[in-house]
Amino acid sequence: MESKDGDVCALTSLQPFDCPVSDLEDTVRQDTTGSYQTMLERSAFNVDRRKFGDGALVVFVVTSTDEPCGVKVGKNRCKFLGDLHTQDPLINFPR
Repeated sequence: MESKDGDVCALTSLQPFDCPVSDLEDTVRQDTTGSYQTMLERSAFNVDRRKFGDGALVVFVVTSTDEPCGVKVGKNRCKFLGDLHTQDPLINFPR
């Protein structure tokens, strides 16, 4: 996810390819089966294949404020995100 007019604080989550999928700010933070981190522009994970079996989901959740990413309170959050492209949210791990 990349912003054209400034950075937007978001959570990037790497989760097992299984239900339920954590897709809200609170549930992503509480999910113990996956990993998450805050991001402003880019995010990267080192993946342990053993933790995620045959695949994983990548989930992006924009946070309710920019504070989790260290952005000053009161900054304008109205941003144009442009086209968000994801080829495939599933990451397959070949055996």
